[in-house]
Amino acid sequence: MTLKKLFDKVDFDSLIPYLKSYGKRYVNSIYGFREAYDILRNMEPSSDFEGEAMVRWSGEAYGNEQWIGVFHLDGDIWEDALAKRIVIGENVNLSMEEIAAKCLWEITFYGFTPEQDGFERFVRHEFRNRYDILLDRLEESEWRHQTPRKYRSKHDGMRLTSWGWVKKDLYRKSMNRSKRMREHRQETRKEYLKSMSRRENNILDFVEGKSTFVRRDVDFILDVKYGKRYDYRSVTGPWESVSDTMESVEKRPTEEKMETDHDMRLDYILDSITKYQSLDLTQYDNAVAGIFYSPEYPVGHLALSGFWTEIRNFFGYEDIRTGAICDTGCGREIRAVLLLNKMQ
Repeated sequence: MTLKKLFDKVDFDSLIPYLKSYGKRYVNSIYGFREAYDILRNMEPSSDFEGEAMVRWSGEAYGNEQWIGVFHLDGDIWEDALAKRIVIGENVNLSMEEIAAKCLWEITFYGFTPEQDGFERFVRHEFRNRYDILLDRLEESEWRHQTPRKYRSKHDGMRLTSWGWVKKDLYRKSMNRSKRMREHRQETRKEYLKSMSRRENNILDFVEGKSTFVRRDVDFILDVKYGKRYDYRSVTGPWESVSDTMESVEKRPTEEKMETDHDMRLDYILDSITKYQSLDLTQYDNAVAGIFYSPEYPVGHLALSGFWTEIRNFFGYEDIRTGAICDTGCGREIRAVLLLNKMQ
């Protein structure tokens, strides 16, 4: 049986107990596994690819404790992974649901999505706000003044430090008090700038482009005590975007067609928030939520109004701010961003 056939046979809800058993940190990420599972089920496996994924016992080299793991799925192109034949090892007696859960966890382990190169997280992006600039200046100063010249170099604008200095830094003797204080100040400053950059970027996400938010609606985010961001996407059809043929244009929903009480994309995201997460709502007292949609696939006013009503009822905070952002990069599906904040 191929991975694609396995996923087609098993309903996602039956995987949830196994996914939760992998660690507490996954309890609030179940919606992400669901999105990935639905994307995978909507994909077609590569027709010219052959390979195997092994489900077998492992851990002999690490002592007495052993476990059942999945091998040769992580890091593959998803279409290729779906085409692989699942090979069950000796003495592996698991249900299809548990095997599917293990395969899903393995294929999404690094958090990469089909359209995203996961290694981009290690590459500095274009500066988006003043905090990014200040952080870069601080890191540049550290690199220039605290790393000996022979251990540093630049390549394509990236600051590089050789392993020789990293090793010396790891095994260095204890620093004197002044150096420890300097390092503490630098680390504190960097953490502050990173935090403020994330907050500023959250604001920019909501107000840039054609948005019902204005800056004064969300400027308070810079001053909250703490907060948490969640990103969602609707997955309601084939992963590949609809092509721009005359037939597909005729099938696109117009404002008039979309003006209904429900939108399946909004329903999908509402389930992600209310059904596939276990949020501790008592930690926060404010929420900001935005829906991002393409102008070619708009969201009806009635459906959006009903969605916001459900969101307000679910969270129950006195201060909940909502808005819609037109984003030409969304395609047929929609995205949602939720910020949960604790005010000062």
